[in-house]
Amino acid sequence: YCGGFDDHDGMGISVITAYDFVDSAYLVFLQDNFDDFKTLINSRTIIIGFNNHRFDDNLAKANDIIIPPSKSYDMWKVITSTRPEGQRKGYSLGSLLTANGLQGKTGLGSEAPKLAQTGQWGKLITYCLSDTRKQVQILRLMCNDCLKDPNSGEYMKVKKPWEVIQVEGGLFTSAT
Repeated sequence: YCGGFDDHDGMGISVITAYDFVDSAYLVFLQDNFDDFKTLINSRTIIIGFNNHRFDDNLAKANDIIIPPSKSYDMWKVITSTRPEGQRKGYSLGSLLTANGLQGKTGLGSEAPKLAQTGQWGKLITYCLSDTRKQVQILRLMCNDCLKDPNSGEYMKVKKPWEVIQVEGGLFTSAT
């Protein structure tokens, strides 16, 4: 039983999807290969996510997968830090995709646990890989100063991963 979005200790991890920039590969990790994910984390200089400081990193930690804070770059946190204090609305992945002319999300993160609980592994993995792909698209826009603000439509200037963390090889992750 999980008591909600912040109950990381009460959650398990059904699937982790990632994009490895070193090997240019999308990856899927289930219970049987979580050790491979841990090895991958340790072999990369930076781990990039979207709202991962609040959710993914804490969920991973609660499940004995440690993502060192010194390696963790949170796109959502970086994006929202450019806005005036108190203006945090409108920066969901879906709104960023729409504002930038990209295809929207294929589902809701809140539905992912239901897919796992009902054994719909194919649908769950497809959803998670789609989210990871879309987050990589947003990251690429950010890194090229081409990301549009969903509220104003103006191009955003945000700190790039290499401006925050010394990068040798990156891995983009998303846990559900």
